[in-house]
Amino acid sequence: MPTDMEEAMQKLLIGFHTYAGEKGFMTREECKRAITVHFADLAKNCSGAMDNLVTQLDVNGDNKISLSEFLCLCGGLTEACLNEEWKCKQMPAVPPQPATDVKGKKGKK
Repeated sequence: MPTDMEEAMQKLLIGFHTYAGEKGFMTREECKRAITVHFADLAKNCSGAMDNLVTQLDVNGDNKISLSEFLCLCGGLTEACLNEEWKCKQMPAVPPQPATDVKGKKGKK
């Protein structure tokens, strides 16, 4: 049974491929549509800056949003929510957790 994080990763990949299809990338318009649908509350807060956001996502300037560029968007939006740059109703504030190494041992922060 997949963990919550593994399920989240699967959902991100499915979300990307819903718009990217077999071509393996999203166009600017597909990316805007994905943001509007899948990040609806956040999109309301940046509706005027959508073109700029998509332009910033396209790091290599090829007018295609790759999977890694899309994942940067998802990570950036998550971090923005946690840093309260946007008021996110669905995302509870998460208290900092002690660092854990790969063997599950708690480390010093």
